[in-house]
Amino acid sequence: MPKRLNNKSNIVDGMFLVPLCCMFFLSYLTYWNITDNTDLFGYYAYQEFFMLWRALKPLFLFLVLAKIFFLSSYSVYQKVFVAVFLVTIFFLCRLFHPNFFLLYALSFCFAARDVSYKKIAKTYFIMATSTFLLTFVALAYGIIEDYSFRRGASIRHSFGLVHPNSLGMWSLLILVYFVQYKQNQIKLLHLALLFAHSVCVYYLTNSRASFILSIFVLFSTFIFSRFNSKKLLRLIAVFFVVVILSLAIMWLLLCFGYKSDDRFYSILDKLFSGRLHLSKQALEEAPLSIMGNNITFNYYVDPLFTYTIVVYGIVGLSLFLSMFYFGAVRSYNAGFYYILIPLVAFQFYNTQENVFLYHLFDLTMF
Repeated sequence: MPKRLNNKSNIVDGMFLVPLCCMFFLSYLTYWNITDNTDLFGYYAYQEFFMLWRALKPLFLFLVLAKIFFLSSYSVYQKVFVAVFLVTIFFLCRLFHPNFFLLYALSFCFAARDVSYKKIAKTYFIMATSTFLLTFVALAYGIIEDYSFRRGASIRHSFGLVHPNSLGMWSLLILVYFVQYKQNQIKLLHLALLFAHSVCVYYLTNSRASFILSIFVLFSTFIFSRFNSKKLLRLIAVFFVVVILSLAIMWLLLCFGYKSDDRFYSILDKLFSGRLHLSKQALEEAPLSIMGNNITFNYYVDPLFTYTIVVYGIVGLSLFLSMFYFGAVRSYNAGFYYILIPLVAFQFYNTQENVFLYHLFDLTMF
Protein backbone atom coordinates (compact mmCIF):
# COMPACT_ATOMS: atom_id res chain seq x y z
CA MET A 1 0.00 0.00 0.00
CA PRO A 2 1.38 3.48 -0.84
CA LYS A 3 2.64 5.40 2.20
CA ARG A 4 0.11 8.22 1.73
CA LEU A 5 -2.83 5.78 1.71
CA ASN A 6 -1.40 3.95 4.71
CA ASN A 7 -1.10 7.20 6.67
CA LYS A 8 -4.67 8.12 5.81
CA SER A 9 -5.85 4.70 6.97
CA ASN A 10 -4.02 5.16 10.27
CA ILE A 11 -5.66 8.56 10.77
CA VAL A 12 -9.10 7.13 10.03
CA ASP A 13 -8.53 4.25 12.45
CA GLY A 14 -7.16 6.65 15.04
CA MET A 15 -10.33 8.74 14.93
CA PHE A 16 -12.07 5.65 16.32
CA LEU A 17 -9.39 3.89 18.37
CA VAL A 18 -8.06 6.90 20.30
CA PRO A 19 -11.48 7.90 21.73
CA LEU A 20 -12.15 4.22 22.41
CA CYS A 21 -8.89 3.90 24.40
CA CYS A 22 -9.62 7.08 26.34
CA MET A 23 -13.14 5.93 27.21
CA PHE A 24 -11.79 2.54 28.27
CA PHE A 25 -9.09 4.08 30.49
CA LEU A 26 -11.41 6.59 32.15
CA SER A 27 -13.94 3.81 32.72
CA TYR A 28 -11.19 1.78 34.39
CA LEU A 29 -10.32 4.66 36.74
CA THR A 30 -13.87 4.67 38.11
CA TYR A 31 -13.06 1.31 39.72
CA TRP A 32 -10.17 2.67 41.84
CA ASN A 33 -10.29 2.82 45.62
CA ILE A 34 -8.15 5.87 46.47
CA THR A 35 -6.32 5.68 49.82
CA ASP A 36 -6.84 8.15 52.67
CA ASN A 37 -3.38 9.72 52.37
CA THR A 38 -3.72 10.46 48.66
CA ASP A 39 -4.72 13.99 47.66
CA LEU A 40 -5.53 12.93 44.10
CA PHE A 41 -9.33 13.00 44.30
CA GLY A 42 -10.24 11.90 47.81
CA TYR A 43 -10.97 8.59 49.43
CA TYR A 44 -13.56 7.08 47.14
CA ALA A 45 -12.87 8.19 43.60
CA TYR A 46 -15.82 6.62 41.81
CA GLN A 47 -17.98 9.72 41.45
CA GLU A 48 -15.00 12.05 40.76
CA PHE A 49 -13.64 9.85 37.98
CA PHE A 50 -17.14 9.19 36.72
CA MET A 51 -17.74 12.95 36.42
CA LEU A 52 -14.41 13.36 34.59
CA TRP A 53 -15.44 10.54 32.27
CA ARG A 54 -18.78 12.24 31.58
CA ALA A 55 -17.12 15.64 31.03
CA LEU A 56 -14.79 14.31 28.33
CA LYS A 57 -17.34 12.14 26.55
CA PRO A 58 -18.64 14.99 24.31
CA LEU A 59 -15.13 15.41 22.88
CA PHE A 60 -14.91 11.70 22.10
CA LEU A 61 -18.38 11.83 20.57
CA PHE A 62 -17.31 14.69 18.30
CA LEU A 63 -14.33 12.66 17.03
CA VAL A 64 -16.33 9.53 16.25
CA LEU A 65 -19.08 11.55 14.57
CA ALA A 66 -16.44 13.25 12.42
CA LYS A 67 -15.17 9.83 11.39
CA ILE A 68 -18.69 8.62 10.56
CA PHE A 69 -19.66 11.55 8.35
CA PHE A 70 -16.32 12.61 6.82
CA LEU A 71 -13.94 9.64 6.84
CA SER A 72 -16.08 6.53 6.55
CA SER A 73 -17.14 4.56 3.47
CA TYR A 74 -20.87 5.02 4.15
CA SER A 75 -22.87 6.12 1.13
CA VAL A 76 -24.78 9.41 1.19
CA TYR A 77 -28.05 7.59 1.86
CA GLN A 78 -26.46 5.58 4.67
CA LYS A 79 -25.09 8.74 6.27
CA VAL A 80 -28.53 10.33 6.11
CA PHE A 81 -30.02 7.27 7.81
CA VAL A 82 -27.31 7.31 10.52
CA ALA A 83 -27.82 11.04 11.09
CA VAL A 84 -31.61 10.72 11.42
CA PHE A 85 -31.25 7.68 13.67
CA LEU A 86 -28.71 9.33 16.00
CA VAL A 87 -30.69 12.58 16.18
CA THR A 88 -33.76 10.56 17.17
CA ILE A 89 -31.76 8.77 19.87
CA PHE A 90 -30.41 12.15 21.05
CA PHE A 91 -33.88 13.60 21.60
CA LEU A 92 -35.11 10.40 23.25
CA CYS A 93 -32.14 10.51 25.63
CA ARG A 94 -32.62 14.22 26.29
CA LEU A 95 -36.29 13.63 27.06
CA PHE A 96 -35.94 10.52 29.24
CA HIS A 97 -32.30 9.79 30.14
CA PRO A 98 -29.85 12.73 30.11
CA ASN A 99 -26.74 10.52 30.51
CA PHE A 100 -26.96 9.80 26.74
CA PHE A 101 -25.48 6.31 27.09
CA LEU A 102 -27.34 4.94 24.07
CA LEU A 103 -26.19 7.82 21.89
CA TYR A 104 -22.52 7.20 22.71
CA ALA A 105 -22.71 3.42 22.36
CA LEU A 106 -24.50 3.53 19.01
CA SER A 107 -22.18 6.26 17.70
CA PHE A 108 -19.15 4.10 18.44
CA CYS A 109 -20.86 1.17 16.71
CA PHE A 110 -21.37 3.20 13.52
CA ALA A 111 -17.84 4.64 13.74
CA ALA A 112 -16.29 1.15 13.72
CA ARG A 113 -17.00 0.95 9.99
CA ASP A 114 -13.79 0.27 7.98
CA VAL A 115 -11.75 -0.50 11.13
CA SER A 116 -10.42 -4.05 11.27
CA TYR A 117 -12.09 -6.16 13.96
CA LYS A 118 -8.74 -7.73 14.72
CA LYS A 119 -7.20 -4.29 15.23
CA ILE A 120 -10.01 -3.37 17.63
CA ALA A 121 -9.49 -6.63 19.53
CA LYS A 122 -5.73 -6.02 19.72
CA THR A 123 -6.32 -2.50 21.02
CA TYR A 124 -8.72 -3.78 23.66
CA PHE A 125 -6.25 -6.49 24.71
CA ILE A 126 -3.42 -3.97 25.10
CA MET A 127 -5.65 -1.61 27.12
CA ALA A 128 -7.03 -4.36 29.36
CA THR A 129 -3.58 -5.84 30.06
CA SER A 130 -2.02 -2.42 30.69
CA THR A 131 -4.72 -1.33 33.11
CA PHE A 132 -4.63 -4.73 34.86
CA LEU A 133 -0.90 -4.28 35.50
CA LEU A 134 -1.39 -0.61 36.41
CA THR A 135 -3.70 -1.74 39.21
CA PHE A 136 -0.86 -3.56 40.96
CA VAL A 137 1.58 -0.68 40.35
CA ALA A 138 -0.88 1.80 41.89
CA LEU A 139 -1.44 -0.61 44.78
CA ALA A 140 2.31 -1.00 45.37
CA TYR A 141 2.79 2.79 45.49
CA GLY A 142 -0.13 3.24 47.90
CA ILE A 143 -2.32 5.20 45.50
CA ILE A 144 -5.15 2.71 45.83
CA GLU A 145 -6.08 0.50 48.77
CA ASP A 146 -6.83 -3.21 48.92
CA TYR A 147 -10.22 -4.04 50.40
CA SER A 148 -10.90 -7.48 51.84
CA PHE A 149 -14.31 -9.12 51.71
CA ARG A 150 -15.37 -12.30 53.45
CA ARG A 151 -17.44 -15.01 51.79
CA GLY A 152 -17.93 -17.88 54.18
CA ALA A 153 -14.49 -19.05 55.27
CA SER A 154 -12.65 -17.41 52.35
CA ILE A 155 -11.16 -13.92 52.14
CA ARG A 156 -11.60 -12.01 48.89
CA HIS A 157 -9.18 -9.24 47.87
CA SER A 158 -10.02 -6.31 45.62
CA PHE A 159 -6.37 -5.20 45.10
CA GLY A 160 -7.32 -1.55 45.02
CA LEU A 161 -10.48 -1.82 42.94
CA VAL A 162 -13.97 -1.26 44.34
CA HIS A 163 -14.77 -4.98 44.61
CA PRO A 164 -13.05 -8.35 44.03
CA ASN A 165 -15.49 -8.97 41.16
CA SER A 166 -13.97 -5.94 39.40
CA LEU A 167 -10.56 -7.61 39.20
CA GLY A 168 -12.25 -10.86 38.18
CA MET A 169 -14.01 -9.03 35.38
CA TRP A 170 -10.72 -7.50 34.20
CA SER A 171 -9.18 -10.98 34.10
CA LEU A 172 -12.09 -12.18 31.97
CA LEU A 173 -11.71 -9.20 29.62
CA ILE A 174 -8.01 -9.92 29.05
CA LEU A 175 -8.80 -13.51 28.20
CA VAL A 176 -11.67 -12.65 25.83
CA TYR A 177 -9.74 -9.93 24.02
CA PHE A 178 -6.70 -12.17 23.50
CA VAL A 179 -8.85 -14.99 22.10
CA GLN A 180 -10.60 -12.56 19.74
CA TYR A 181 -7.27 -11.12 18.62
CA LYS A 182 -5.65 -14.49 17.89
CA GLN A 183 -8.76 -16.51 16.94
CA ASN A 184 -7.70 -19.52 14.84
CA GLN A 185 -4.01 -18.75 15.49
CA ILE A 186 -4.32 -19.50 19.19
CA LYS A 187 -2.11 -22.30 20.53
CA LEU A 188 -2.37 -24.75 23.42
CA LEU A 189 0.36 -22.82 25.25
CA HIS A 190 -1.77 -19.67 25.06
CA LEU A 191 -4.76 -21.52 26.51
CA ALA A 192 -2.63 -23.02 29.29
CA LEU A 193 -1.22 -19.62 30.28
CA LEU A 194 -4.66 -18.03 30.21
CA PHE A 195 -6.02 -20.86 32.35
CA ALA A 196 -3.21 -20.38 34.90
CA HIS A 197 -3.92 -16.65 34.93
CA SER A 198 -7.64 -17.27 35.55
CA VAL A 199 -6.91 -19.73 38.39
CA CYS A 200 -4.58 -17.24 40.10
CA VAL A 201 -7.11 -14.41 39.89
CA TYR A 202 -9.88 -16.70 41.18
CA TYR A 203 -7.70 -17.80 44.10
CA LEU A 204 -7.14 -14.16 45.06
CA THR A 205 -10.63 -12.75 44.42
CA ASN A 206 -12.98 -15.75 44.66
CA SER A 207 -14.93 -14.19 41.77
CA ARG A 208 -16.95 -17.21 40.73
CA ALA A 209 -18.85 -15.86 37.72
CA SER A 210 -15.72 -14.51 36.02
CA PHE A 211 -13.84 -17.76 36.62
CA ILE A 212 -16.65 -19.99 35.33
CA LEU A 213 -17.03 -17.83 32.21
CA SER A 214 -13.25 -17.86 31.72
CA ILE A 215 -13.31 -21.67 31.70
CA PHE A 216 -16.21 -21.57 29.24
CA VAL A 217 -14.30 -19.21 26.91
CA LEU A 218 -11.14 -21.34 27.07
CA PHE A 219 -13.00 -24.61 26.50
CA SER A 220 -15.04 -23.18 23.60
CA THR A 221 -11.88 -21.75 22.04
CA PHE A 222 -10.20 -25.15 22.35
CA ILE A 223 -13.15 -26.79 20.59
CA PHE A 224 -13.22 -24.24 17.75
CA SER A 225 -9.44 -24.33 17.27
CA ARG A 226 -8.91 -28.11 17.44
CA PHE A 227 -11.96 -29.69 15.82
CA ASN A 228 -12.21 -29.68 12.04
CA SER A 229 -15.77 -30.98 11.74
CA LYS A 230 -17.69 -28.10 10.14
CA LYS A 231 -20.99 -29.79 10.97
CA LEU A 232 -20.12 -29.98 14.70
CA LEU A 233 -18.85 -26.41 14.82
CA ARG A 234 -21.94 -25.15 13.00
CA LEU A 235 -24.16 -27.04 15.46
CA ILE A 236 -22.36 -25.47 18.43
CA ALA A 237 -22.60 -22.05 16.79
CA VAL A 238 -26.37 -22.47 16.31
CA PHE A 239 -26.69 -23.36 19.99
CA PHE A 240 -24.68 -20.27 20.95
CA VAL A 241 -26.89 -18.03 18.81
CA VAL A 242 -30.02 -19.46 20.46
CA VAL A 243 -28.52 -18.83 23.92
CA ILE A 244 -27.61 -15.25 23.00
CA LEU A 245 -31.09 -14.52 21.65
CA SER A 246 -33.02 -16.14 24.51
CA LEU A 247 -31.02 -15.52 27.69
CA ALA A 248 -32.34 -12.02 28.43
CA ILE A 249 -35.94 -13.15 27.97
CA MET A 250 -35.38 -16.22 30.16
CA TRP A 251 -33.80 -14.09 32.89
CA LEU A 252 -36.65 -11.58 32.96
CA LEU A 253 -39.26 -14.36 33.00
CA LEU A 254 -37.48 -15.89 36.00
CA CYS A 255 -37.41 -12.50 37.74
CA PHE A 256 -41.09 -11.79 37.17
CA GLY A 257 -42.05 -15.31 38.23
CA TYR A 258 -39.78 -15.47 41.28
CA LYS A 259 -41.38 -16.77 44.49
CA SER A 260 -39.36 -16.80 47.68
CA ASP A 261 -41.14 -19.89 49.04
CA ASP A 262 -40.56 -21.96 45.90
CA ARG A 263 -37.67 -24.45 46.22
CA PHE A 264 -36.73 -24.17 42.52
CA TYR A 265 -36.43 -20.38 42.66
CA SER A 266 -34.58 -20.55 46.00
CA ILE A 267 -31.92 -22.82 44.49
CA LEU A 268 -31.58 -20.57 41.43
CA ASP A 269 -31.37 -17.46 43.61
CA LYS A 270 -28.58 -19.04 45.64
CA LEU A 271 -26.68 -19.93 42.46
CA PHE A 272 -26.94 -16.28 41.35
CA SER A 273 -25.88 -14.96 44.79
CA GLY A 274 -29.27 -13.45 45.59
CA ARG A 275 -29.56 -11.48 42.35
CA LEU A 276 -32.84 -13.11 41.41
CA HIS A 277 -34.84 -11.87 44.40
CA LEU A 278 -33.13 -8.46 44.19
CA SER A 279 -34.24 -8.22 40.56
CA LYS A 280 -37.77 -9.19 41.53
CA GLN A 281 -37.77 -6.47 44.18
CA ALA A 282 -36.49 -3.88 41.68
CA LEU A 283 -39.17 -4.82 39.14
CA GLU A 284 -41.88 -4.50 41.80
CA GLU A 285 -40.66 -1.09 42.99
CA ALA A 286 -40.39 0.44 39.50
CA PRO A 287 -43.28 -0.01 37.05
CA LEU A 288 -42.48 -1.55 33.68
CA SER A 289 -42.63 1.15 31.00
CA ILE A 290 -41.72 1.86 27.39
CA MET A 291 -38.97 4.42 28.15
CA GLY A 292 -38.05 3.51 31.72
CA ASN A 293 -38.20 5.39 35.00
CA ASN A 294 -36.63 8.55 36.37
CA ILE A 295 -34.04 6.88 38.60
CA THR A 296 -31.49 8.74 40.74
CA PHE A 297 -27.74 8.55 40.08
CA ASN A 298 -27.15 6.25 43.07
CA TYR A 299 -29.73 3.65 42.04
CA TYR A 300 -28.10 0.29 41.48
CA VAL A 301 -29.14 -3.30 40.89
CA ASP A 302 -26.55 -5.83 39.72
CA PRO A 303 -27.99 -7.70 36.69
CA LEU A 304 -27.78 -5.67 33.50
CA PHE A 305 -31.04 -7.00 32.07
CA THR A 306 -32.95 -5.95 35.19
CA TYR A 307 -31.23 -2.59 35.54
CA THR A 308 -31.74 -1.67 31.89
CA ILE A 309 -35.44 -2.49 31.73
CA VAL A 310 -36.04 -0.60 35.00
CA VAL A 311 -34.04 2.52 34.11
CA TYR A 312 -34.30 2.63 30.30
CA GLY A 313 -37.50 0.68 29.74
CA ILE A 314 -38.42 -1.76 27.01
CA VAL A 315 -37.00 0.49 24.28
CA GLY A 316 -33.62 0.87 26.00
CA LEU A 317 -33.26 -2.84 26.66
CA SER A 318 -34.32 -3.66 23.09
CA LEU A 319 -31.73 -1.29 21.60
CA PHE A 320 -28.96 -2.65 23.82
CA LEU A 321 -29.82 -6.28 23.10
CA SER A 322 -30.14 -5.60 19.39
CA MET A 323 -26.38 -4.97 19.29
CA PHE A 324 -25.84 -8.47 20.69
CA TYR A 325 -28.46 -10.04 18.43
CA PHE A 326 -27.23 -8.37 15.26
CA GLY A 327 -23.64 -9.32 16.10
CA ALA A 328 -24.61 -12.93 16.77
CA VAL A 329 -26.59 -13.42 13.54
CA ARG A 330 -24.04 -11.57 11.41
CA SER A 331 -21.14 -13.56 12.91
CA TYR A 332 -22.92 -16.86 12.33
CA ASN A 333 -23.85 -16.05 8.73
CA ALA A 334 -20.26 -15.00 8.00
CA GLY A 335 -18.82 -18.10 9.67
CA PHE A 336 -16.99 -16.05 12.34
CA TYR A 337 -17.81 -18.48 15.12
CA TYR A 338 -15.11 -17.18 17.45
CA ILE A 339 -17.06 -13.95 17.92
CA LEU A 340 -19.98 -15.94 19.34
CA ILE A 341 -17.87 -17.07 22.32
CA PRO A 342 -17.59 -13.65 24.06
CA LEU A 343 -21.19 -12.86 23.10
CA VAL A 344 -22.37 -15.88 25.09
CA ALA A 345 -19.97 -15.12 27.96
CA PHE A 346 -21.01 -11.46 28.16
CA GLN A 347 -24.70 -12.34 28.04
CA PHE A 348 -24.28 -14.66 31.02
CA TYR A 349 -22.22 -11.97 32.77
CA ASN A 350 -25.12 -9.58 32.21
CA THR A 351 -27.16 -11.70 34.64
CA GLN A 352 -24.54 -10.87 37.29
CA GLU A 353 -23.36 -7.30 36.69
CA ASN A 354 -24.31 -4.25 34.61
CA VAL A 355 -20.83 -2.97 33.75
CA PHE A 356 -21.28 -3.47 30.00
CA LEU A 357 -24.09 -0.94 30.02
CA TYR A 358 -22.02 2.14 30.86
CA HIS A 359 -18.56 1.17 29.65
CA LEU A 360 -17.54 0.30 26.10
CA PHE A 361 -15.97 -3.01 27.15
CA ASP A 362 -17.89 -5.12 24.65
CA LEU A 363 -15.84 -5.31 21.45
CA THR A 364 -18.40 -7.66 19.89
CA MET A 365 -20.79 -4.76 19.23
CA PHE A 366 -18.31 -3.38 16.71
